[in-house]
Amino acid sequence: MANDKNNGQDNLRNAKASASNMYEEGKAGASKMYEEGKASASNMYDEGKDRVNQVYEQGKEKAEEIYKQTKEKASEIYEESMKKVSEAQENLKEYSDELVKTVKEKPLTSLLIAGGIGFIISALLKK
Repeated sequence: MANDKNNGQDNLRNAKASASNMYEEGKAGASKMYEEGKASASNMYDEGKDRVNQVYEQGKEKAEEIYKQTKEKASEIYEESMKKVSEAQENLKEYSDELVKTVKEKPLTSLLIAGGIGFIISALLKK
């Protein structure tokens, strides 16, 4: 019976040692998995961050390109408009100089034409 008791105690010690070994192996495995997961998450974060920065830079470059094109086009339109305004001013000056010259040369005719135009405008406005 003493032999059975010793065998039981040995079995209990062996079971405790085995359980302790399994606990330590499980703990080591869980720690390893945690570290691998942590490293993987860190790598994925870095890759995501790099991709966001890359997309940001591409968007920034495209926005700068569009801004430059828009600015150039606006400048072209402005220059073209200023040219047209200048041409219109020159034409207006020429026509007004011509009108003044004609009025000076033929004052009576000019007065009759102006009166006729005034009469027509007056008649149109009364309707």
